[in-house]
Parts: sequence; C-alpha cells; structure tokens
Amino acid sequence: MSPRDQLRAAILLATAMAEHERQCAERSQRFAERHERLLASGASEHRDLHERMVAVNRGSVGRHLAARRIHLAHAERLRKWRLDQTPGAEPLMSAMAEIVGAPAALTLVGRNLAQAYASASDRIAEAAQDLELMLGEGPMTDAVRAGAPVVAEVTSGSDALRWPLYLPALADLGVREVIAVPVGSRWSCLGALAVFGPGHAAATVRRLGQVADALTQSVLLASDGSGGFPYLTFFDVDAGRSTLHQAVGMLCERLGCGPADALALLQARAFAAGLAVETVAAGVVRREITLD
Repeated sequence: MSPRDQLRAAILLATAMAEHERQCAERSQRFAERHERLLASGASEHRDLHERMVAVNRGSVGRHLAARRIHLAHAERLRKWRLDQTPGAEPLMSAMAEIVGAPAALTLVGRNLAQAYASASDRIAEAAQDLELMLGEGPMTDAVRAGAPVVAEVTSGSDALRWPLYLPALADLGVREVIAVPVGSRWSCLGALAVFGPGHAAATVRRLGQVADALTQSVLLASDGSGGFPYLTFFDVDAGRSTLHQAVGMLCERLGCGPADALALLQARAFAAGLAVETVAAGVVRREITLD
C-alpha cells in the first residue's frame, strides 16, 4: 500500500470511528432518557436501579462524545499530514492537545511498568516527557504507579520536594503546571496521559480524565467487531519515538539484561551527559554508543 493509500485509509478509519461514537452517544442518550422517565413514574423499589442507569448512561454519552471529538480532530490532522511522513500517532496527539488546550504527551507501559511507547504533541511535551524518562521521576510515572490523577504546580515548594530534579528542568521549558491521569481501567493501567501548562487544574483534571477514558475505550481498545484492534496500528514500531525501544532491544541482546535494566542504562548515560534519552538511544542504534 502506497503512503497516499495508507493516509487515505487512516482518514477513513478515523471518520468511521467518529460516526460510530456518535451513534453510541445517541443510544446511551436514549437509554438515559428512558430511565429518567421510569424514575419519575416507576415504583419506589426500583428507584436505585434507575438512578444508577441514568448515571451510567449519562457518563457513557460524555465518553462517546469525547471520543468522537478525538476521532474528528485526528481525521482533520491527518488531512493536513505531509505524505512524506508516516501517518502515526503524532496527528492523534496533536488532536488531543487541541481538545484539552495544552501540549500533551502519552506514555504506554508494559510489564513492570517499563515504558513501551511514547508520543507527544509538540516539542514542549516531548521535552517534558524526555525529562521524566531521563530523571526517573515525574507526573506520568506517579500517575501510573498510583492509578490516580497527579497535579503539580511547577513553582510549588511542596511539589519540588516530590520531584527535586524534574520540576526545575520543567520550569526551564516555561511550563507552570503539569497534570497527568492514568490511561486504562481499574483493573489494568496501560499508561498515562499528561498536559503541560494548562492552568485551571480542577477543570482540566476532569476534562483530561474524560479524554483518557475515551482514548482507552475508543482508540486503544477499540475493536473492529471481528476481534481486531485497528487503531493499534498507530502505535506500532513505525509510529511515535520508536528509536528508544529499538535501543532497549539491542542492549538486551548485547548485554543479556532485561528491558528495565537496559532502560536504566540509557537513563544513566543521558543524565550524565545532559542529553535526551532518545539522543543516547539513537547513538546506540547507530552503534556509536555501546554502554558496555
């Protein structure tokens, strides 16, 4: 399939997913209205059931509409995507940054919570994400470990105690506030979604949580009905910043260590040299850095 055909297929997929989410939102809206009518006229012993169903379906309406916005914004970004670039997750991240109103970054984790995928909407978000990976501390790390939202003011003294290395470096990027929420379900954390410098923390946490929920259910885990997950093609080895993962694999094979140890070696070299982790990873891939 040619790059132009790949791009066209990606746009069609995003548009189709947006229409699917619109239909799901309408269905949930009808269910919510039905239970509201039953709540008003039904027997008192069923009141708790109808109240729960109203809350569940109203929540579903919000999630489906948020997912629809993600897909529509993604399709629009893809239409503007240059054909000489791989239509990967970057347009998707740009779309999410547009929705939440701030630079955004997504980190997906694998076993032992080691980073498996990283993508960002712009240079600020990418630099903040690289800082967290290099220093081993920060909001996305904490959001994944705690399974809960993390909010920090960059100039706050109390938050500086939590991330003594990360926050000063983040301040140098001009970021005033950072918010991260886990991506996944109550049973399994897939990663974290973060925004940098949004302000209005309480409102942003709610909006970002809704976007993360929509991202999980309607992008990462969106099935095509036949057991496939078409959107996961945006998160393959050709999308995002895959150099890091290639370097980790090379170090694992060369040194006989696990992915966590290989990543730790990259982090240590990056920290010592004052470089982004991906810069060191690129040197490993080009065999200019051995880390032996």
